[in-house]
Amino acid sequence: MKFTISTTIEEVLFGGRARVKDIKLNDFLTRELDGRGALDANRDVLLEEFFKDPTKYIRDKGALNEIQASGRYLGMKRAVKGEVIFDEDIRRLYKNGVHGLLRCLVAAALFLFLVCWLRWLYFMLKCTCFFFCVAPRSSICSPHRVDKSFFCVFQSFPCVFSFFLIPLLIGR
Repeated sequence: MKFTISTTIEEVLFGGRARVKDIKLNDFLTRELDGRGALDANRDVLLEEFFKDPTKYIRDKGALNEIQASGRYLGMKRAVKGEVIFDEDIRRLYKNGVHGLLRCLVAAALFLFLVCWLRWLYFMLKCTCFFFCVAPRSSICSPHRVDKSFFCVFQSFPCVFSFFLIPLLIGR
């Protein structure tokens, strides 16, 4: 699957494949288990609901035990449980305002910009001069320290440019 800026979180987590939990119970029983346990009353039941309480939908204990012992049942149960966990993660991300890769990208650029800006501000507070440490306020501001902090000033410029270029790249 190819990711773009407009890719949603659901597309990333599920990779474009079909959702297993949206399969109907009778379809699963007919396809995978040769129709054992399929009833007209169960035709609209989703697998997610079936796995929560199987005895509610298949009352014949012998048929239910046979179904639950099959490998296909266990595999499908694992897949549905994984999708339910992914759905909870997606809900949590949506609640926190992350709807797609674009917002993740903007948030990462903003975070990087703020970190570089705070490092630069720390450098400015430790030294009286912007580029050279002529009159140090403390022993922390040594020539070695200035060289390392000096590069942070230039490291923050790509952060600034990337933060302002993102809207241009997406056409906004």
